[in-house]
Amino acid sequence: MKAKLTLLLPVLTIISFNLHASGNQGGSTLSPEIKCELKKGQTQALPPLYCKIFNGKPL
Repeated sequence: MKAKLTLLLPVLTIISFNLHASGNQGGSTLSPEIKCELKKGQTQALPPLYCKIFNGKPL
């Protein structure tokens, strides 16, 4: 019994990590990327939230 549990526990742990990381469980994702002009004149494709965080202007 102990040997079976020793083998089963790591497998179940790995499976649970994969389920949480897949994003299929209703987790939020970033919105589509927009073109954003950053402070130094660089243009980058970023999600709108990141554009605000970096004080950029949406194009």
